[in-house]
Formats: sequence, structure tokens, C-alpha cells
Amino acid sequence: MIKKLISLILCAIFLVTVCLFSFSTYAAGDEPGGEMLDQIIIKFFDRSSFPGKEKQYDDEVTKIRKDGLSIVSDNVYVVKADGLSKNLNAILNKYKNSEFIVYVEPNYIGAFDATPNDPNYSALKALLTAINAQNGWDIIKSGGPAVAIVDSGIYQHPDLPKLLPGYSAVANLSPNNDMVGHGTGVAGTLGALGNNGTGTVGINWNANILPVKVDDATGTLSVANIAKGIIWAADNGAKILSLSVSTTSDSVTLKNAIDYAYSKGCAIFASTGNDGKNTLNYPARYANVMAVGATSNGTARASISNYGSGLGVVAISSYTTTTATGGYASMGGTSFSTPQVSGLATLMLALNPTLTNDQVYSYIQQGAKPLGGGYNEQTGYGLIDIGKTLQLISAHNQPAIIETPPAPVLTLWGSLVMEIDQGADFNEPGYSAADYLGTDLSGAVSVTNNVNIWTPGLYTVTYNVEDAAGQTACATRSVMVSEREIELPPVGTPVITIIGSDPIILHLGSATPYSEQGALAYDDVEGDLSANVQIIGEPNREAAGTYTITYTVTNSAGQQASATRNVLILAAEEIVERTPYNFSGQGKAPTTTTHSGVIVEQAGWMDLKATAVDNKSAITVNIINMDNNETIYSNRFTAIGATQFWADEGRYKVTVTINEGNGNCKYSISLLTPEKIFFNFSEEEVPYDEWNALLTTIPQTDQAGLPWQIPLLLAASLFGLKAINRSLKRKQL
Repeated sequence: MIKKLISLILCAIFLVTVCLFSFSTYAAGDEPGGEMLDQIIIKFFDRSSFPGKEKQYDDEVTKIRKDGLSIVSDNVYVVKADGLSKNLNAILNKYKNSEFIVYVEPNYIGAFDATPNDPNYSALKALLTAINAQNGWDIIKSGGPAVAIVDSGIYQHPDLPKLLPGYSAVANLSPNNDMVGHGTGVAGTLGALGNNGTGTVGINWNANILPVKVDDATGTLSVANIAKGIIWAADNGAKILSLSVSTTSDSVTLKNAIDYAYSKGCAIFASTGNDGKNTLNYPARYANVMAVGATSNGTARASISNYGSGLGVVAISSYTTTTATGGYASMGGTSFSTPQVSGLATLMLALNPTLTNDQVYSYIQQGAKPLGGGYNEQTGYGLIDIGKTLQLISAHNQPAIIETPPAPVLTLWGSLVMEIDQGADFNEPGYSAADYLGTDLSGAVSVTNNVNIWTPGLYTVTYNVEDAAGQTACATRSVMVSEREIELPPVGTPVITIIGSDPIILHLGSATPYSEQGALAYDDVEGDLSANVQIIGEPNREAAGTYTITYTVTNSAGQQASATRNVLILAAEEIVERTPYNFSGQGKAPTTTTHSGVIVEQAGWMDLKATAVDNKSAITVNIINMDNNETIYSNRFTAIGATQFWADEGRYKVTVTINEGNGNCKYSISLLTPEKIFFNFSEEEVPYDEWNALLTTIPQTDQAGLPWQIPLLLAASLFGLKAINRSLKRKQL
């Protein structure tokens, strides 16, 4: 009995402690003074912590998720909370008695830490001299691991290196769509191409930049989306995080994301903010983040730069950098001092990949030039010194002990078991491959395709890829050619089949040569005629266009067969004529009007704008695919606004519902089809199928042999193709 009483008391103390931690008042100086969305973030304990109460736990989670907007991470949800700023305590207190909830907090709004240009900012040459970039570049000037720029997205500017495949925390927005222009400016500061005779130069002349977009279509930042972006970056190969975003309010969700990334080994750099206050914004204020402030003259704190306890270092507060319109501009603020420091970190890890995040912080602090004599809250450890920092690493560099990286990931698209009729074309469903840093390896995949469409049987298509570290991955697909009554070519008539993809698409300006994939040929009398195939035509790698390659074969009887393949040489982007669609309507709520006839000729991002909405009205716009009647996008407008959504090629209709309004309500909306088609390729070119799927096939001349297939054919006839499919799936698992 006493033991039970003690257990109950301890349990009560635990629950009280949790409640006090999760719902206590804010400490002095940490009051929630920042702007907030009408949303709250709720984190639940793990379900396994409540044996015997799983149903109650599930009921509460289900109730929360009913009004949920998104999931930040495991057990963390964003939920609507109308009128939060007016009823903050009342809304938060609704959850304080739940034993399943760890914490509840507002979803604060962050900001990009930029400021208007100052005409007296130092020129770029003076800036680079101040931070001793030239001496650093004598040691190393490019390379390093993936650096995630968690920002407004990054436009693929011609003076930026090829961006790694990125992520958007907001659905239907591309990480390469930078509507604000902030992220593109940060990327240029960190990694604009050097020594290319064009534009500007970044701290790292050719960085491995991972774009992570965390603002929505209106440019609004929320801590929930920032946290999602940080977690994704840490899980997808980023070793450095550059955060030129901040909020004045502390957030458990944001702190947990930072802690997670730090635990994964990420070195994290964040701007202090541009309020000129004696306090650091978040996440720069967290202990495991290097807080970056700014100096405008290289000798003292810039007046705009926040400062205080925990400040790490400063960098110059302005930089001539890339813009999202393809040009250049001088941009200022702690937003642009931060990528100077994170760019330095990429060079450090390029020089010594074994450095930990804490060692990166320590070397940067040791190498900094003190401003004001030693550490102080105005300028931290001082102005970064790229040359000295890299010299420190070189002097103490031990031979790098690089652990064997994980094997690349090779993913086959479509079914692992396919069935085609005898004589029908075999259409490769496609595949993708990437190394552990997320670098696209699709162009390096070799494909052994021995499918003989004229001979029934079970064939295996084999895919292999090797990364730069020598790690390999292999996958297979089975193709059953089913016998059917077909009219075979006359005996002795040659048959020719191209190997690989049609079309092959290459990128104009790339150094990757065209690799001829060839064709197979045979007849029933002479057998394999592949060695006799004549190839006519060759693409011009220096000019964009469509080139036709013709393959012909002639047997000893003079009978001939031919096949063709197209090779497309494309520029980095193509401008296409935009098709505008304008719709308007009126009616009393609730009224729905359907507008048809939207044709998307090329898949891409479409612009949707509400050009007029009556005051105090609300409309919901749905975009519906007419081929399958599926709604691909929905958005609610209460005023003039704009958004984007992805649409595949096809026919669409638009429904507009007037949800709210007094009397007869009017609206006008417009749609613009994609303006630019972007083609992003890895260093080694890859064929590009259906504008979306990266495909390639390496020439093979082996034809299928039948003896080893007989047992499998018997199995197929006895148990059916589905049984083989199940077996193959088990092998994949």
C-alpha cells in the first residue's frame, strides 16, 4: 500500500513538473512579443509512454489533427487557433491539463534579416580584403559538403553553381522559386561562381548549395515551416545550415529542430537580427548556434546589427550578390553577413572533412580578428578572417580519416515486374539515383536491357550505379514477354531495335559528350546482325535543336531494316509563350461557377491570382483535372492575392465558390501557364523522358538466352505473374 502511495505521489510530481515546464509564464525578457499567426504548435509525448491508454491518446491526437494544418515532425502538429493574439492564455490553457501533451506554443512569424542598401557600404573588393578572403583562396577556394540555405528559395542564377535537389516546407511551391529574392542573394554571397569572368564571386567559388524554401506564396515565414526546413536539411545530407531568418520570440519547436540538426553533426549559423538592440534574435540566441552579427566598416558593430551575450563573430554587412531576376545588386544586413561565415565553414570542411560542428565554431572564433580588444558583446570574437582560419586548419591538419560513406540509393520507378505482349515495345519506366549527400547520380546509372520483344520469356533488366567514393548499388526489374498471335517478320527479314531511351536529352553548354547507345539487329537465318548496324547522324553539342539518328542494317540477301532516335540539345531554360486565362463571376453566397477550357501544354508552375474580390467576401478556387475529375489545387481568397501550383500537361476546369459575402458578390481571377521550362542536370548528362523522369541506358549488345529462364517460365505458368511479383517484393524488402 505504501509503495503504491509513493508511486502515485511521484507520478503526480512528474505531471505537475511537466505542466509547469510546458505552460509556465515566460521569464523576464522572453515575453511573447513577436507577431504570430492564428495557429498554435502542439507536441505530444510518444504513444508508447501510455500503456493501457492508447485509445484515449489516439482520440486526443485525432481531435487535434482534425483541425490540423501540417505536421512539423513526429508528434508535432500545427493547428488553427482563430483570435490567438487576443486570447493567447485562454487558448493555451485549453491544453494544460492534458497528460499527453508536452507543450503548446504560438506559431510565431519570422523575418528575413535584410535592410535597405547603404550607399556608403564598402565596395566588394574592400569587403573581401577586410575578411582576408584572398589569402584563404590561396589555400582552398571551392568544394565542401552540402550547405542548406534555409530561406525564401533560390533561383537558379547563371552565376550560381548547379543547385542540389532541394525542398519546400510549403506544398506546391518549388525550392527554386524565390518570389522575395532574399534566398538568391544569400546564395550568391555564399557561393557565386568565381573566376568565370561573370558578375560577382562568393566566399566559396563553387559551393554545394541545397535550397530549402520556408516562406509561403505571400512571403510569410512561420517558425513551424522554418523548423520543418531545418529537420529536412539535417536528414538530407546538409552538414552546414545557413539561417538568415529570425524571430524575436523563443519557440520550443524551433529549438527542438536546431537541437536535432546539431545532434546530426550540422554546423549552424544564424543572423542576429537588424534591430540594433542588445539582444539576439532566435535561433541565433541558442547556445549550439553560431550567432553572426555585422560590421559596416570592419572596425566596429554596424548600427543595425543586434548584439549581446552569445554573439559569435561578425562579418561585413553588405555584399554585391545575385538576384532572382538574373542580375546583381548590393544587399545589406545580418542576412548577408551570415552566409559569409557559413561559406567559410564550407571551405573549412572541404579542407578537413573530419571536423565536428564544435571544432568548426572553435576555429572560426580562433581565427577571427578581435574588434575592441578580446571578446565583447558588440562584436563577439571579432571579424572573420578567412585566410587565418584556413591556415589554422592547415597547420593542425591530420590526414583526414574519412569513414566509408553510405552506398548510393538507386530507385526504380514503376513496377518491379512488368508484362508486355510479344512484339510490343518495351517502355522503360525510369529510375533515379543519388549519393548520401543528395547529389544526383542518375546519369551514371548503367542499364543492361536484354528484353527480346519477339521471343516470349522472362527477362531481367539490371541497373548499376557507382558514386565518387566507389560505393555501388544494384537493382533489377523483371519483364515478362507474353506469347500472343502476331505476324512475325518473314523468315530472314532483319529486325532492328534501338537500345536505351528515345529521346535522349542533353544540356547545352555542358562538357558531357553525346554517348551513342546503338541498336540491336538480327534475323532468323543469320542470327545476330548488330555488328552490321550503320549509324547515320550525330547531334551538334554546340547548338540547341532536335537531331535524328538513323540506324540501318542490311543482311546478306539485301533486305534492310531501319529505326530512328531523336536527340534533343536544350538550353538551361526555354521561354514559352504564356497563355493567359481570365475569369469573372458574381452571385450570392453560396454560389459555385465552373469555368472550362484551360489547356496546359507544358507541365510547370502556374500563377493563380485573385485580381478582384468584393470587400468582406470570400471565394474558394479549385483547379480540377478534366481527364479524371481530380482536384489538383484549392485556395481560398478573401482579398486580392497570388499563389502558385504545379500542373501537369492536360485539360483543366476552374470552379469558383462564393463562400461568404453580403448581397451580390463579384470576383475576378486570372491564370497564367508556365513561362519557363527549366532543365537541371547533374554533371554527367542524362536522357530526360516526359520532361520529368531522368532516364539513361548504356549500350548493351547481349541478347537474352533462354535455357536459364525455363524454370522461371514454368513457375510463371504454374503460379502466375502475381506470385513472382510478391516474391520479388519480398526480396526488395
